[in-house]
Amino acid sequence: MKQTLEIARDWQLLKRRDLAEVNVDTTLQPKAVAFPTDSWLYFKMSRALVRQAVKSGIQIRQSYPRVAKGLLVSQSRYAHAKQYGRARRSQVLLRGILGRLLRDIGREMVQCKESQKAAMEALLAHGQRLWAQERKDKNKLYSVHEPHVECISGGVS
Repeated sequence: MKQTLEIARDWQLLKRRDLAEVNVDTTLQPKAVAFPTDSWLYFKMSRALVRQAVKSGIQIRQSYPRVAKGLLVSQSRYAHAKQYGRARRSQVLLRGILGRLLRDIGREMVQCKESQKAAMEALLAHGQRLWAQERKDKNKLYSVHEPHVECISGGVS
């Protein structure tokens, strides 16, 4: 886009008034989002919480890095093998780990560095929202790194 505008300016095809207003259509831009109750989303949120807690100087009792990764792998393998009960159990355990991290970090917020406090509180709010959401809820969290992403369903309403 930038090169196109530079070429148009160099060839004197672009005037200042043409740049007064620019319309960009991003409605169908693909985003890296997951199903809202997906195990991958629980895993990513717990990893983001631990990373931000370490940056903020918060001491947490346990970060579950290997346990969470193993549960994520086992959940996907069980789901692939159509063993949905076992897959669901792994997902429930991942959700439990996320809940434990949220409670631990929430208790230890007094240790948080002041410069990192706002970022930690925002991430905790997103984590609570993810942990509490159900399958049929409105305004679900679809992505950890882009929490403002919404789902637009295509079909008859």
